[in-house]
Amino acid sequence: GDEGTKDPELSPFVLADTREKEQEEAARLLGVQRVIFLRKIDGEVDQAPTLPLELAMLIRRFQPQVIVSQDPWWDYDFHPDHRAVGWAVVKAITIARDHPFFPVLKAVGLERHRPESLYLANWTNPNHVEDIGDFLEIKLQALGLHKSQMIQFPGWEERVRQWSRQVAQAKGFAYGEGFRVLRVD
Repeated sequence: GDEGTKDPELSPFVLADTREKEQEEAARLLGVQRVIFLRKIDGEVDQAPTLPLELAMLIRRFQPQVIVSQDPWWDYDFHPDHRAVGWAVVKAITIARDHPFFPVLKAVGLERHRPESLYLANWTNPNHVEDIGDFLEIKLQALGLHKSQMIQFPGWEERVRQWSRQVAQAKGFAYGEGFRVLRVD
């Protein structure tokens, strides 16, 4: 997040520190106990060759059953880091689940782990819509804690509400979150 500003006077170092503090504050609000920052360069995540291995190590260490990430196949996302993270997560799941990839992981005690599913954020072509009616307000509060980012998007709260209503409409929910859910085989 060190480059995501329109303020030419804001130092990228100050911005990165601010973004981490905002993320920690939002995580506390949501009851997240731990946040791990990998500190990749904003706008250059696709040039971080170790990212899939780092993510695979975390998958093997924490052994999640469900992973939520960006959809690398989504055609309407302009930020290159979103796609790069999505691809890195797909590759990381393969590394984490299959023993031939990086045998050194097992040698250091990180046994392979196969999550059950991957939820890819996708508003335009979801194959699963989660009812978030009971959680929309806390979602908006958590997003609002990212002040340095959200200030750049006037009316963001109403846009999030509108997207959530639109995604939920076909399912009969008031508000929904759309995903492409892939079973990890």
